[in-house]
Amino acid sequence: MQTVLGEITDIVTEVDAVWAQLDRLAETEVEITPSRPAPGAVATSTRQRRTVIAACLSGTALEWYDFFLYGTAAALVFGRLFFPAAEPATGTLLAFATYGVGFVARPVGAVVFGHFGDRVGRRNVLAVTLLLIGMGTFLIGLLPSYASIGLLAPALLVLLRFVQGLSLGGEWGGAVPLSMEHSDPARRGLATSCVQVGCRPATCWRPASSGWPTWSCPSRSSSLTGAVAAAGWVFVFFPLLDVGSFPAILLAVGVALLIHAAMYGPQTVFIAELFSTRLRYSGTSLGYQLAGVPGGALAPVLAILLYDQFGSTVAVSLYVLAALGVTVAGVLSAPPVRQRAG
Repeated sequence: MQTVLGEITDIVTEVDAVWAQLDRLAETEVEITPSRPAPGAVATSTRQRRTVIAACLSGTALEWYDFFLYGTAAALVFGRLFFPAAEPATGTLLAFATYGVGFVARPVGAVVFGHFGDRVGRRNVLAVTLLLIGMGTFLIGLLPSYASIGLLAPALLVLLRFVQGLSLGGEWGGAVPLSMEHSDPARRGLATSCVQVGCRPATCWRPASSGWPTWSCPSRSSSLTGAVAAAGWVFVFFPLLDVGSFPAILLAVGVALLIHAAMYGPQTVFIAELFSTRLRYSGTSLGYQLAGVPGGALAPVLAILLYDQFGSTVAVSLYVLAALGVTVAGVLSAPPVRQRAG
């Protein structure tokens, strides 16, 4: 009970802090309605821009913390709590299947919250998504196990996981255009990449690594460079992990995160600038979240199945290589980005 109360306190504190930051944006935000298209960037002072970026970063960090916390629990405890009748490996696989429900829900959240975000404004919709995922995480912590209520336990787990995905699907797509529209037009890549930092709040060096490729070179070039580097590193990554020493693991993960940053940082501005202001919330949300289903929900399940089938990480590396091929094709086929007013 003490752990649950601590989690509740953390959630309430973080939501209150983000809500206060969002309230400060109310004076500078231009609402977007069908009869009144917004002209573009509206923050004129450095302080206002920093407030917007800080609010978007902290809100995204809170959303992703709750979302990834579920993944950790799925790997460690959900298998035996909600699927005790299954073999340990099968129980873990079933737990990861419920993890994938969040990815399936994200495009739904993108459609729902994107619709309202483009019409009633980013700020209010973002506040709703923060409260929604906080409640979902809190209720998951209160769920009784399979031993207490039987099949209703995993059913409720899936439902609450869907709520988490619904919320995240709406929050990310609102934070990106909000930070972009309130930033210096010459530094949009750096500003929007700060939203991506919220996905990895524990790795404090990520702002520099993800923001620098985005700011210093075109987003298309940075994404292609990262994809090519990842295609080579994926065949080094798993052998380094197999060494089993801390320095080898640190090298494998550190280089992988740097390569990932070259693609992940530019992703925000690359997607957002493809859409006009009136459709940016919906377009950015849906484009990103649809890709999250095959790229995120299926990835751990396929990796486990491939390793189990072939007994080697080479099969997993080839799967990653195929996914990177899709990335390269998508970047090369995307239309040239035109600088729009907003």
